[in-house]
Amino acid sequence: MNIITMTTTAIVAWIGAVTGTIALVWDFVKWWYAERVILDIHASPNMVSTTDPQTPHVMVVVTNKGRLSTTLKLLSFEVYDTKKQMKRRKPVKQSVVPNPLPGVLPHVLEPGKEWMGLVAQNNTELVKYKT
Repeated sequence: MNIITMTTTAIVAWIGAVTGTIALVWDFVKWWYAERVILDIHASPNMVSTTDPQTPHVMVVVTNKGRLSTTLKLLSFEVYDTKKQMKRRKPVKQSVVPNPLPGVLPHVLEPGKEWMGLVAQNNTELVKYKT
């Protein structure tokens, strides 16, 4: 019967190697998630305003869930036909909304804060997306 015997030095070396590797992986995970701007973006179509109930709007809400502030410079809409195009960020159609209301761009978005903008849904650029 073979019994593997390890010296105290070998046991301490293995413990050090394992805990060192775990600490390195944990530091990488902390760096990966802590040093990034994390934006949560929601778009809600067919929103009706009390001031103009005849015109439907697309409401866009952006929340900064990261630890760094960022600047929102423009609002754009993109259309992809396939998931491959989306993965490669190659839109078939796209448009830019220079002044969404009531949101003002550019806007500095601090961590934990939220920005909201409205775009008329019957906008000629957005109507092209329905085809």
